[in-house]
Amino acid sequence: MIFQMPKIKLYIFLLLSAVLVGMRYTETQQELIVVPGVGFDQIIVGQTLMNDIVKMQGRKGLKRYKRMGYATFSHGCERFYVKTLEYKKRGITFSSYYLYQSYSNQTFILASIRLEKPGYAKTTEGIILGQSTSADVEGAYGKSIRYLSSYGKDAFKLFYPKAGISFDLKSDSGDYDTLSSANKVIAIEIFAKQE
Repeated sequence: MIFQMPKIKLYIFLLLSAVLVGMRYTETQQELIVVPGVGFDQIIVGQTLMNDIVKMQGRKGLKRYKRMGYATFSHGCERFYVKTLEYKKRGITFSSYYLYQSYSNQTFILASIRLEKPGYAKTTEGIILGQSTSADVEGAYGKSIRYLSSYGKDAFKLFYPKAGISFDLKSDSGDYDTLSSANKVIAIEIFAKQE
């Protein structure tokens, strides 16, 4: 009986370790079902405050960025701020944008959500991050506006402003006009629907 006690403790230790490792794995592989033009879970583009996102998503793995840029409008060039919350290990980036004049007294409201690997995301239309192809995307959403992606010369973006979603895809050939079953979705971005 004395010799069996350490074995029982060892079994309990191994069982608890396996449970904890399993919990950590499922935490990083959380499935997100995203709604174009809306968001996911209780995080809604155009409504959710950036501070509330930190409360909901937590501070673990969070990196905050504030950047200033310039945009050209019909009345001239204006400075704007971008506030970003990035959870790189989960593949989620939240962004908010404001013009310089109104920056100091603004409440930052979520403007866009970017989903990338290693995260797992699926749209309500069944497009899966890292698995679906350009043909799948155009089959689900129709003809898109296409342009080069910020991921480099061999990547392109399928943009659906009326749906509130865009997809970045990696191209085998560098030709973003040709649909290929080998072009995989490498990022999904959700933003407010544009009429």
